[in-house]
Amino acid sequence: MISENEHFNELKKLTSEHKLIPFLGAGFSKNLGYPLWRQFVSEYLQTEIKGSRYHLDLNNFNNIPEATEYYLWCVYELEKDHKSEFETPFDFGKRKFKEKLIECLSTYDELAKQKLNDNKPEGDLHKKVLKKYNVIYTTNWDRALELTADSLSFSYKGQYLVGVNTIHYSGDKTSDNNKLFIKFHGHYKASEKSIVACRTDYYKRISVCHKNGLDETFRKHIVQNSFLFLGYNFQDPNVKYILDQIKTTFDVSYLRDIRPKLYWVVFREPPEAMAKYLKEWYGVIPVSINTNEEEEQEYTEAFRQCNECVKDKTYLNSCSECSNWKSCEFIKTLGGIEQKCFRSKLKILLDNI
Repeated sequence: MISENEHFNELKKLTSEHKLIPFLGAGFSKNLGYPLWRQFVSEYLQTEIKGSRYHLDLNNFNNIPEATEYYLWCVYELEKDHKSEFETPFDFGKRKFKEKLIECLSTYDELAKQKLNDNKPEGDLHKKVLKKYNVIYTTNWDRALELTADSLSFSYKGQYLVGVNTIHYSGDKTSDNNKLFIKFHGHYKASEKSIVACRTDYYKRISVCHKNGLDETFRKHIVQNSFLFLGYNFQDPNVKYILDQIKTTFDVSYLRDIRPKLYWVVFREPPEAMAKYLKEWYGVIPVSINTNEEEEQEYTEAFRQCNECVKDKTYLNSCSECSNWKSCEFIKTLGGIEQKCFRSKLKILLDNI
């Protein structure tokens, strides 16, 4: 197993050579207070249809995209009298989904903006990333990157996809420190057709991955750089899709020898077989970072209590993946401790590379 310092040295060298690109997931935005995807489904989508003749039970679905797809159908069934003549049921469901997304993320944007402008510690990690890297990818729909750039007076350009068309946008600030944000799964203030959220969206996204400028940019970046995944867990469908796309790109014979290194910052070191599978199958190197002993002990005890509480259910890595997260005090406590530990780990990483 490669030591923590060896990982730091590799990442530091790649950063100094401008050959490392961060790829940010929902766990990274959570540092600024944004909800995880499962939390959004539970607090906003599930709540909206609760009390109707339909019920969105996350235990009935293999993953969150499937649950989101079911929500689109539910909201169509409940409100189809309001559908326009030219809308399909799916398009109507996506429009209603985007309305809930705007309602949710607009509120969190304002809270994040205040934290960033007031230099609260919750915004430190985003600021560290923007100060270190000029190109940043994300599957998040929020405006955390744009708000961070504004707080630092950095100018920026952004890109997202609608159908097969790459849409470009720019920030209002002007400076020599120009950033490029690739919103890989859309932007919540843009067309609902840019948002990759449900199973059908993923299929559509995959079907055009060789036909659009955004994915062409991604392939150029991945050939010339290594990537650092921050804020993803092993169940995240976003990162699974991205890894499959990278694998498909580099499985052709003439590219196998130049496959990039993909570093994945994990909360806990994966089992040896899983680490071997990730490295040999996808080229992924899991990076686990130690925090102080007191934080580790606090997390271990909370984890033990949580396991006792849900011992009759399958426990999946973190409170964000547990179906009882909202009602179980142990799980909510564990989630807070876990986020604090993860924030510490990311700070250690970013301070050392």
